Amino acid sequence: MTHRHAPRSSVALVFAFLLLGPSSARAEIPSRMEPEYSEAVLSYNAQKYESALKALDGLIQQSPETVEFLELKALALKGAKKTDEAAGLYDQLIRLKEGKADPEEVAPYQFELGVMRFREGKDDDARKLLRAAAEARFNEGPSHFFLGMLEYKAGRMAQADSHFGAVASSSADDLKPPAYFYQAQINAKTGHPAAATYSLVKARNWAADLKDDEDYAKDTRDIAARIHAEAEKALGPLDRSRWFGNVAVMVAHDSNVLALPEGEFSDESLGRSTLKTLAQYSLGYMTSPLGLVQLVPNLRGSAPFHFSELTRSGEFTNSQLTLYATYKPLAPFHFGMKVEGGVTFQNSKPDTRFGYALFGLNWGGGPYFKYELAPKMVLGFEFLHDETKYKTDESLSESEKDLGRSGGSEKSKLFFRNDPGRRFWNPTFSVTREEQHTRGWQFQNRSWVLGLDNSMILSELWSATQSLSFAFTKYDSGQRIDRTWQWGFGAARKISPKVSLTGEFRVTDQDSDDPTFEYGRTLISAGASFAL
Repeated sequence: MTHRHAPRSSVALVFAFLLLGPSSARAEIPSRMEPEYSEAVLSYNAQKYESALKALDGLIQQSPETVEFLELKALALKGAKKTDEAAGLYDQLIRLKEGKADPEEVAPYQFELGVMRFREGKDDDARKLLRAAAEARFNEGPSHFFLGMLEYKAGRMAQADSHFGAVASSSADDLKPPAYFYQAQINAKTGHPAAATYSLVKARNWAADLKDDEDYAKDTRDIAARIHAEAEKALGPLDRSRWFGNVAVMVAHDSNVLALPEGEFSDESLGRSTLKTLAQYSLGYMTSPLGLVQLVPNLRGSAPFHFSELTRSGEFTNSQLTLYATYKPLAPFHFGMKVEGGVTFQNSKPDTRFGYALFGLNWGGGPYFKYELAPKMVLGFEFLHDETKYKTDESLSESEKDLGRSGGSEKSKLFFRNDPGRRFWNPTFSVTREEQHTRGWQFQNRSWVLGLDNSMILSELWSATQSLSFAFTKYDSGQRIDRTWQWGFGAARKISPKVSLTGEFRVTDQDSDDPTFEYGRTLISAGASFAL
């Protein structure tokens, strides 16, 4: 591959090293031989390689250990396509220098011979030589590029990706389109579609800059043009906005829908349990993920219907509108802002089926980020400030102000997700800190929540989830601390690309310093979901 930096980084840098290297580290050219040597240099620069070789052979006969003569002859042999002879001479130069000179002085020969061995298919020799050149920081971009191709050919994708990443971080701009393109293929092969898409975007963007740049050699521009065309073709279906959505209907049995405590409240006449149905929906719009900023507005909501009249005061239907704005959503590190607002209605007339009235409003927002530590390993953080206004607070008397639940809250969540697509273990660990600043002091609290969620890919049709969490909530009154455990198991069976059957079993158990807030709850549900 010819590229703008190649003459300067490989052949020309070898030659510059030959002419400009420190004189203390090199043999001096005898003054009587300087005219002939200058003629050989001029012939080489004029691409008159045979003439240069003839002059150099005469010089080497007179002074066989003058390194400058051997270096220029190796270059002339390479230019004359006498690869075997050039390789032998580079090997001789390496043996002459190894152990006697700094690695930086040997590296140019190792690079040149490494490239020759690469083209001859002698992968082990090429890998050893090119690694030495890269470690000596000589021609880092091209050295890592050839090493990346060697590892890719050998099927060692992680090592190949590391080398191509080094190319992307180097000054070899002309090698960045193929390096990113290789990374895209590696990520696609290893089941990492988001990273593959991001690498394709980088390959396309770099290729677009190079393909029409006359400062680069024609074959470099041609390669950039082909990469640009292939990347555009692959990215075409993704570079568009689209709608998405989901509708789900479930039938469930809730053992304690109002979260009533045990003991005196366990009488079923108080309406602890009920059979219910739950309808959920989600509708959103997603702009192209290939843009600088991706916008995703999403409207979601739910509506329960209880079969027991005694629990209908626990029927809350809500809708929430959220807008996400993410900067470079496919980048390994991306961040954004979220704003949201919602409304909740309560069935305030349990003796009727649809006696709904406004219960509360909420609005808020905050930043978030995700950082891909490694393929399928994501560290994320999100912060949300939320304000909630409950309609019931408006009817509180002056003596009941301490029971007001309206106010603000701050929630910070740190999570780590490892989702490589294993069959049984694809976990997400999370730590959440939340503070409730309600107007009524009795509901002001601070809580910590530890969570573990796991997903299973049992087959092409079956999937499962498990969750476990523990919440520690301390109220500012100093008289109440709640400890809440929750665990659950869910399963889904795909019926068609858009339809799935779902089931869930979830248990909640809360222990509290105030017995009136201790309760247990079990939810069993089954239903179906349809993707729009």
